[in-house]
Amino acid sequence: MNKPPVFLRSISAARPLAVLGCFLVAVSLPSAEAARIKFTKVEMQAPEEGILDIVIGAEGEDVGVGCYFIRVNSFPPDVDLAPQLLEKEGMFYVFEPGALKGNERQLLDNGRLDKAADLGLFSYRMDVSKWPPGHYVLEVGATNRPAKGDFVMAKRSFTVTLGGGTVINGLAAGSAGKVSTVENAENTVIFQKDGVYACFPTLIALEDGSYGVHFDGRTVHSHVVKGEGGRRYSFVTKDGGKTWVETDQTLVDKQRINRDGRIVTASAEGWLTVPASERARLEAEGKVLYQSAKTDQAGAVHYLGGAESRTSVDGGKTWQKKKIPLPEGCRGIMSYSPSASELVTSTGVRLVAVFGTRQPSPKDRMAMWEPYLLRSEDDGQSWVCVPMWEQGIKDPSLSLGEAAITEAADGSLVAMIRNALPGGEPGEAAYLYQARSTDGGATWSEPEKTPMWGFPAALTPLKDGRLFCVYGYRRPPMGVRAVVSSDHGKTWDAANPLILRADAQGYPGDTGYPSVRQMEDGSLLVIYYITTATHPRNTHIAATRLLLP
Repeated sequence: MNKPPVFLRSISAARPLAVLGCFLVAVSLPSAEAARIKFTKVEMQAPEEGILDIVIGAEGEDVGVGCYFIRVNSFPPDVDLAPQLLEKEGMFYVFEPGALKGNERQLLDNGRLDKAADLGLFSYRMDVSKWPPGHYVLEVGATNRPAKGDFVMAKRSFTVTLGGGTVINGLAAGSAGKVSTVENAENTVIFQKDGVYACFPTLIALEDGSYGVHFDGRTVHSHVVKGEGGRRYSFVTKDGGKTWVETDQTLVDKQRINRDGRIVTASAEGWLTVPASERARLEAEGKVLYQSAKTDQAGAVHYLGGAESRTSVDGGKTWQKKKIPLPEGCRGIMSYSPSASELVTSTGVRLVAVFGTRQPSPKDRMAMWEPYLLRSEDDGQSWVCVPMWEQGIKDPSLSLGEAAITEAADGSLVAMIRNALPGGEPGEAAYLYQARSTDGGATWSEPEKTPMWGFPAALTPLKDGRLFCVYGYRRPPMGVRAVVSSDHGKTWDAANPLILRADAQGYPGDTGYPSVRQMEDGSLLVIYYITTATHPRNTHIAATRLLLP
């Protein structure tokens, strides 16, 4: 009989990491030739109350799988789990009985704890029946240890809630292995490539009824620079998101085509790159600078630019650009996903939600953000940039950035805005905030906190009059969630969120940035980027199709 496992107890609970998208630090991505470990199977199930069955399958590419690990890195405060849990290096590891000192955390394939007979597969039954009720974060994985040399690892996190039943990654016991609480949800990988950080997708509704998606493929993990070989990708689907093919055709969202057949749009210039010799001038002008030794190119500096309108009369082959003056005091603006932030109202007003700051560039590089609107009342011939609130945000504790906008069935406009506090870690501050307009976007109500924790969001009106809001969820169980409003966005059914994905990983939390459209058959097509255990360290573009009841 195997001996009972020994655990390690942590002093402090783990804190989920989520960083304002445009300020992530750049890191090099592994190339296709780099040694790595990838999962062949990862499962956690609760066959009965107080029992967790864990299965880990892994294989190495140019590296051997030496051992597995199971650890608890977060548990309720003021809980004493001794003697079952013992403190060790701030983590709680299952110990291999009889292992040499220093190797206790390395769980061996076909070792004393492994219930699986097959090599390459580790199976373990964990007794949690004596654990107090609450939320726990368990992390499982495989490494190349005890081999010498560079450390190679693959890992996946599970959130387990005990008390009144067992819930794994937001899903009740019996539904483990699923990644969604929506029974009819279908998930599809649009693009994934080793060594490519695929990010910031936007869904495009084409004139012929099909859909396309644009996204960046970068060779560095950065929200500012693409890296050598980084480029823009375009894919199309002719079957409602079931299959996707890459295309080199120009994809134009049908709402960008005005009454004269011209393509009209406006956006922020975003991060601009100039020679480093311009730094002193930019600082004197109070520009927002991106200052990161890992991101800055040699001899260059990045700063936040202004706004511009673009018009094409030849289907997007060529463009005429015109600067849009910024309001007095605005130091620069940024864009959000065009699919989520662009709107043509029922009265013909064109709006694009952007965000910027009135403050000079602070020393810590982070600014206090507020929403601005690029507005055209003549079908895209001319544009102005105006703050959502003329006097700015009254609450100094708020920094409201990426905003999704839509028009509800009652004619009011609804904006769902990310609260992006300086410092990067959202914690309990990362609830979505909402504003409304009843005069076509000329004036807006003061921002109000919603019950939805997550960021950023996308909105779409449904054919039955409801509103659908989807957003990234960057704490365990990480993924993509959605809520529905039946009263034009006045209230939201946040007590019953729709979990579209619950299998995301924290590298370093890139999940979400969704776009959504309701298709002719009534089903919803949601596009987003995500990092999963199936594609470790490779953030990729995915789609979910679902039909609401």
